[in-house]
Amino acid sequence: MSDEMRCISCGMPMRESKDFPLEDTEKEYCVYCTRADGSLKSFEEALQGMKQFLIHTYNMDVDDAGKKAIEDLKKNPAWKDV
Repeated sequence: MSDEMRCISCGMPMRESKDFPLEDTEKEYCVYCTRADGSLKSFEEALQGMKQFLIHTYNMDVDDAGKKAIEDLKKNPAWKDV
């Protein structure tokens, strides 16, 4: 598996099968950007997940995390036109 594979939703590197939804390495998005059935979350769902990640990982305040999450997500192929 290539080290260059990145989630089209959030940009996370996907290096191991556990990084993919349902360990399906044919998917272009990561386990964090999917619903339980393996389908891609909506932009709003991905936005909330990214926002919470930024708040908990980088101790950002809610408003700054929201702005950064939108900025980061829109850089990725899944959301470039959102």
